[in-house]
Amino acid sequence: MKKLNEKDIYPRRYFYPSMNTITSLAPYSSMPISEKIAECVLCLPSFTQLENDKIDEIITIIRALA
Repeated sequence: MKKLNEKDIYPRRYFYPSMNTITSLAPYSSMPISEKIAECVLCLPSFTQLENDKIDEIITIIRALA
């Protein structure tokens, strides 16, 4: 996320926060898989005006981190 932000690309966290951590809805209950997913999954930019060169840049950044 940091590397993308450095290039003015702003993904957002997806499935965040893990619903089990919202104690105003229900008491906390440990759900490690849900919590891990909430920490790891990003929603990359996706909109109709996203240009191909920006898509290529996103791909290049992510591949460099793999």
